[in-house]
Amino acid sequence: MGTDSKNAQGAGGIALPLKAQFSLDATLCHYRREGAIPVCAARIPGQPPRHAPGIQEKMFERYTEKARRVLFFARYEATRYASPEIETEHLLLGLFRETKALFEFFLAANATEDSFRKQIGGDLDAGKRTAADMNPPLGDECKRVLAYAESEADRMEHKLVAPEHLFLGLLREESCVAARMLKARGADIDRVREEMTASANNSLPAARKAAKSLRKQTAAGDAEQIITGPLRIDLYKLHSQKPRGKRLRFFLWRCIQLPFFDHAPQILGSLRVFLLRLFGAKIGPSCRVSNGVKILMPWNLTLGERSIIGRNTEIHNLASVEIGDHVVISEHSYLCTSTHDYTHPYFPVQSLPILIDSQVWVAAGCFIGPGITISEGAVIGACSVVTKAMPAWMVCAGNPCKPIKMRVIRTV
Repeated sequence: MGTDSKNAQGAGGIALPLKAQFSLDATLCHYRREGAIPVCAARIPGQPPRHAPGIQEKMFERYTEKARRVLFFARYEATRYASPEIETEHLLLGLFRETKALFEFFLAANATEDSFRKQIGGDLDAGKRTAADMNPPLGDECKRVLAYAESEADRMEHKLVAPEHLFLGLLREESCVAARMLKARGADIDRVREEMTASANNSLPAARKAAKSLRKQTAAGDAEQIITGPLRIDLYKLHSQKPRGKRLRFFLWRCIQLPFFDHAPQILGSLRVFLLRLFGAKIGPSCRVSNGVKILMPWNLTLGERSIIGRNTEIHNLASVEIGDHVVISEHSYLCTSTHDYTHPYFPVQSLPILIDSQVWVAAGCFIGPGITISEGAVIGACSVVTKAMPAWMVCAGNPCKPIKMRVIRTV
């Protein structure tokens, strides 16, 4: 198939039609020619910027790479809706594509991309839907939004214009479609300003130095103003992962686990297996669970035939943990199915199952992370940190754990 019949990949991996194959900087230069945005130099995708002699980048060099992508997506959305101009609703969709976390922090739960698109589809004047112009100019409202965004950056003494400033610019253009949609979903311009200003003023000196060092290491054209206001972690939004219907069972399990697991002698192994089965664990015959073992949720545990869990092993199983036949989990190991999305402002818990196949030995003091599969017959060396799947019949060790050599079973 020829090159002309292929789709191009835009920023963020979005497939663009052939007519929409234009570089980000070329987009900005078009706006400069239209008089909406001052000079910037076009560049060939994949190559460094080319600064033409005598051309001085004035305004747009203040925009972060993310802010530029917002305008790129806004132009793309305008062509999708066959709009003769880039309106504020297209800029809103561009913001949502690039900074979804911003919307999740400041807006209500119903602020989804589908809800925005549905409302935009109803608000757009059918008379505007003419043949798509691949170089639509900025509408008057959009021009004012960009001016407001720069004004907000100046007001906060930020050197660069980021998506957060564009968000504020939309809210300041009160009569536009985008502002009405944002306010209907709970956006408050004073709160946005307060969060951004407070965050900038309360930054730790060490964080400021780290940001400054990072910007020095970044090419001048790609340097970004680090604005942590609306993106800082809010643990008030972190909710328990235990279903309400199971909290009573979890409480009862904790009451039983303390006397019979943490402090019971080794000879009560059969009683521990019985209690685990009573609370929903699937345990095969001839298994042994040593004293000191801590299992968060027995109903998420499957243990195969003749397998052993050593002393003081902890299984943090918000998701399922499946252990095959003839498996030995040695003492002081930690199997954890959960982690946190540290890029999300609400720091949500993410849980993935752990699968340990038959005839595996996990030596003492190992950590096995969420979503890990350890294939049949593998050996995990003591104190290893397993962060990816381990192959079958290999001896693996290290931090991070890696295959070292084949495991060969001698004939006896």
